[in-house]
Order: sequence, then C-alpha cells, then structure tokens
Amino acid sequence: MKKYVILILSSLVILSSIVSAKIYKWVDSSGKTIYSENPPPNTIKGKEIKIEPFSKMAKHTYRPKTKQEKSDKKEDEELEKEKDKNKNKKKVSPQEKAAKRRREKIRKINCIKAKKSYKHYDTAYTNHLPIKRTKDGKEVVMDVDETAKRKKKASQRIRRYCRGRR
Repeated sequence: MKKYVILILSSLVILSSIVSAKIYKWVDSSGKTIYSENPPPNTIKGKEIKIEPFSKMAKHTYRPKTKQEKSDKKEDEELEKEKDKNKNKKKVSPQEKAAKRRREKIRKINCIKAKKSYKHYDTAYTNHLPIKRTKDGKEVVMDVDETAKRKKKASQRIRRYCRGRR
C-alpha cells in the first residue's frame, strides 16, 4: 500500500512540474528557430510561449459533426450567399428596365422568325420547293446542300434567340 501512495505522489510531483514548465522560442544567428525550456541568451531576443493546461486542450479535441450540425451549417452558408446576392444587386433605372423589355421583345420576335425559317427548310421538298431570290430579282429553286445550310443556320438562331428551344 505504501508503494502505491509513493508512486501516486511522485507521479503528481512529476506532472505538476511538466504543467508548470515554461517554453521559450527564439531565432539564433544562423536563422534557425529554437524552442527550449531554457531562456535565450541575453544577446538574443526571445519570447515565452504559453501552454494551455491539458484540461483546456481536452475540450477542443475533434469530434465528428452530427447531421443536425451539418445541415445547420449548410443553411447558414445558403443564407450568407443569399445576403451577398442581395447586396450585390444594383438598382436598375427605369431606362434600363425599358431597354431590357425592348431587347426581350426583339429576342422573342427573332425566336419566332427562326422557328418559322427552320420549319420552312425542314419541310422543303416534301410540301414545297425552297426558292431563293438572286441579286437580280429572279426566283431560283435551291439545291439540297443550300437548304441544309440554311436549316442549320436557322437551328443556330433558335438556340441563340429561343434559348435552346425548338
């Protein structure tokens, strides 16, 4: 029994000396960073590093986050993003709104024209013959290759003006 008491007391003395030990940090003349229990020489300026007791360090140990904590964090991030979006929105003047409405109207008209053009070239040679006007005003029937090219251009205009809808 005496052995156990002596063992416990000696271990307490050793642990208390470890906890109360001071650590110093400094950079020597060759540029190396040194950590030591002994203070630096008088010619070198160093600083004392404070070490938290083990009981405080144990509180900050890693533990996996729960599902609730993860979802809370995601919600917080989404709210922050929404706040940032609202901050970055600039005020739109009435002139800018009107210009935007005009652009949208023109885009819709171009979309309708592109769809009509695509349908015309898509049904060529089945319902009608595709005709083009030459520079001198004559009407000429288009060949299959030219019809395919114009159909492709109409498809590109549909993607541009109708945002990918046919």
